[in-house]
Amino acid sequence: MTAKRKAAAVLVGLLIAGLLALIWFFSAQPGPQSNALSQAVQSDLQQKGLNSLTPGLGLLGAQQAVRKWAHTYIYLLLGGLCAAFCRLLAPLSPLGPRAQHFALPLVFCTAAAACDEWHQYFVPGRSCEVRDVALDVLGALAGILLLAAANRVFHSLKTKLQGL
Repeated sequence: MTAKRKAAAVLVGLLIAGLLALIWFFSAQPGPQSNALSQAVQSDLQQKGLNSLTPGLGLLGAQQAVRKWAHTYIYLLLGGLCAAFCRLLAPLSPLGPRAQHFALPLVFCTAAAACDEWHQYFVPGRSCEVRDVALDVLGALAGILLLAAANRVFHSLKTKLQGL
């Protein structure tokens, strides 16, 4: 493994750790504090005309939509980072590419989501919801697939440019 690849793996690993700490921090907020934050974010999005980032799809109120989309977006980022980390460490792994690039990051993100929800069970005014885990997993899967698509495009462009 090259020094450049090791440095990239350390950086991505630190980003993952920081994002997990941020998730844990938000999950540790008591219900009233968490609700106030959601209201502030929802109000800010409305003022800036960015409501389309958190559509309620006719099923959710604006504040609840902000909360559910926050799960999806943060786990999208976590999924992408975990997939990048696994790709960086691929030369060290005995796993096949599908397990390394897709299954391993998805299993990690699913475990993180489940632990996060379990943690919320013990926070006053918060709850442990299976649908939040499902939103987290869908967000992580989207991040993993986006990274795979970007990787494929990058390698395709690199191959075409080398052929010139």
